[in-house]
Amino acid sequence: MDRGMVEATLHRNHGDLEKCVLELSLEQHRGILTKSRESSGPDRESQWDVLPHDCKDVVFSFLSTIDKARAAGTSREFLQRSKMANWASQIACPRDARLGAVRGMVRAFMNSNRLKVDYNTVASSDPLDFYEAIKHGQDDRWATISEDDDPTDIETVLISGSKDFNTDELSCLLNQLVYIKQLSLKNCENIADTDVQILAGYRALSGRTEYELDEMYVSLDTLDLIGSKISSKGLEELISCRSAPQGLLFLDVSHSKKLTHLTPPRPGSFLRRINAKCCSSIETVDLVVHDRCRLTELNLSDCRNLKEVNIHAGRLRSLNLSGCRSLRSVSLNTPTLNSLKAAKCRRLQILGADIQKLQCPKLKHLSLNACREIQDEGLNLFLRNLKLESLNVGGCIRLTQVAVAFQEVENCTFDAYGCGNLKALEIRCQVALQQIVLKGCSNLEKPIIVGPSPKEMMM
Repeated sequence: MDRGMVEATLHRNHGDLEKCVLELSLEQHRGILTKSRESSGPDRESQWDVLPHDCKDVVFSFLSTIDKARAAGTSREFLQRSKMANWASQIACPRDARLGAVRGMVRAFMNSNRLKVDYNTVASSDPLDFYEAIKHGQDDRWATISEDDDPTDIETVLISGSKDFNTDELSCLLNQLVYIKQLSLKNCENIADTDVQILAGYRALSGRTEYELDEMYVSLDTLDLIGSKISSKGLEELISCRSAPQGLLFLDVSHSKKLTHLTPPRPGSFLRRINAKCCSSIETVDLVVHDRCRLTELNLSDCRNLKEVNIHAGRLRSLNLSGCRSLRSVSLNTPTLNSLKAAKCRRLQILGADIQKLQCPKLKHLSLNACREIQDEGLNLFLRNLKLESLNVGGCIRLTQVAVAFQEVENCTFDAYGCGNLKALEIRCQVALQQIVLKGCSNLEKPIIVGPSPKEMMM
């Protein structure tokens, strides 16, 4: 498509630009953007550059973010437009994009600090060349800035679903992109213990100050290893050993089938959140977390073979055990625990003898819905010394009586949906509850509410 064709289309439609755009197919416009006259790169003239200005404005409004990204890598004008428009905070490398276009795209989206990579793009070239193109594009940002520019560095890289991503490519990535703080290798099935040493040893530059490099280095703070082959030994090296990256804040090892147990972070670690959801090989969790650790959130939901949990953690605030259908025993010494989720733990019992094992005096949110083995004595002994903000015992079919006290705050809730055997309910509150749900409680007599009436009662 050349300038004459576009002008002829405009003439034929009497200058109606929208009709012109409809007549010229979107695929043709994409061709204009991605097909350069010479080799790719933003310093070469593309066919887009010779289109009439009024037509460009209309075509531009029809483009997706990916179309704009492709154009930014091949057109000087798009490079200029990108400085005037905040298109996106995340760059998505188009599938099979040429390296010159990738470099130009990274250069053009100079305010974007997130990079999402289609692995087919990496696989179509040498990985070292691919990551070098990204590095050069990032360097171009800083080499071409003006007074009005505010460039940033690529700090987040998302590489998902690659069955072929391997140790060599991980090394290439981390050697070339030296500012990464967040790395997602979700479902990269080849990531295993052999890669942990590379990840643990990676030190990112802290960033640039006044367009200069800082001298301080930091480690990764967010690492996503969902679906990896990492084992418990690899996890220990990543979070427990002396060489473990001290700056790691968030770690996700969900769906890691080789994990058989968890190890506590080393003393002084900044690790705040561990997500080990759906780790089917974990049967027991026995954690004693040092008070110098900052672990506040642990997710063990849907670990279907988990039978026993023993946790001593002075700073833990959130624990999720929902969906652990084999779970029978829970022992907690967690003085700051705020939220405990144990929904659908169908074999879990809270017996009177177990109460001494549940030391969480600051608990405010408790979810036990669909725990079919929970009975009156253990639950009411547990609740006796607590003041909650939310309690969900819906579907706990063995419960016949519940007594619970609530915090003196707004928006407290109680849910006993489907507790068909519940006969007695006592709620103590000084502030009206936001909602009480008693649907399906067919045997319940009128509940006793010591305090103001709830804002909403569902029966």
